[in-house]
Order: sequence, then C-alpha cells, then structure tokens
Amino acid sequence: MSLLLAIAVALAEPAATPAHEPAAVEDAEVLPTPFTADQIRTAMPVGRVIDWAETQGDTTTLKRWTVTAADGDTATVRFEGIGANGVLQKGEAADKTFTFEELRSHASFPSALATRAAVEITGPVGAGAGWRYVVRSPPGVEPATVTTFTFATSLPGAPVRMETRAGDTVVHELKQTRRAGP
Repeated sequence: MSLLLAIAVALAEPAATPAHEPAAVEDAEVLPTPFTADQIRTAMPVGRVIDWAETQGDTTTLKRWTVTAADGDTATVRFEGIGANGVLQKGEAADKTFTFEELRSHASFPSALATRAAVEITGPVGAGAGWRYVVRSPPGVEPATVTTFTFATSLPGAPVRMETRAGDTVVHELKQTRRAGP
C-alpha cells in the first residue's frame, strides 16, 4: 500500500452538509475531494505533528508524521516510527516532499467505485462534521477490498481514519491518535 495513499486520502447521498463544501471537483467522473490544496496548505505549517496507529493483521505500529519544511507550493514530511516506549525510533526516518495539489489529489476517488457521505465523527483527534468515502477495488482485482476514508472537516489534510476490509476482515487500519503543533 502506498505511503501516499495513507496521506491521503470514498455511494450514499450526504444526509447533511458539513460546515464547508469543498470547491475541489475535478470532473463528473471523480468525487469532490474533502479539501482544497489551499486548505491543506493552511493546515500543514512547519511543525505540524500527526501521530498514527497502524494495524495490519495482529500487529500495530506507531508512526509520526512531522512537517519539516513548507512553502507556497510544497511541504516536506518526515515519516518516523515510534517505539512501544513512546520514543522515536532512530534510523527509520524518511523525508518526502509533496506539492499541496498532490496531497489534495490523494483523496480523489472515481465515482464509479466510490461513494461520499457527510458524517459526524468522534475520535482521539476530535469530534464534529466529516466526510466518509467508501472505495471499492476495481472489478477483477482479488482479493476484493473496500477502503473507508474518514476526514474531519476541521482538520484538512490526511484522513483521521482509514480502514481496508477484505470481506468481513479488517486487513489494514490507519488512524490519527494525536495532532499537535502550530
């Protein structure tokens, strides 16, 4: 699974419209993205830290994403592991630079395979209005999966939770556990 998909990061009609309706709509074949590149830029200043719990099978690992550089067009994110003792793991850091448009496009899902609904969310990083995208794997892809991306409208950027299921089995989950910084 791509690291970009985790940054990221959708058939039901919205029951209610969250506080803002994003302006980003590429075309009729792609669902609207939850945020614009400008909204993500504003929410991802240097020093922004997002901690994650990632579960695959029976194994959960802790991760930290830190914005280490940003300008009008790009942000550099450092990806690090966190040990069971809460200490950053030495030697496992990797930096990657993204344009804000790339970050926005990670949540661009084809309408033929995805749905988008307004939802109320609760979790470790807050509660309130959000968007839920449910994305099915393309026909013929085995195993068939369904990935659910949940975005908090008050926290532009990566989904606060992402879950991939193969049938009734959760095969991958990524959820924000803390958001800090400016």
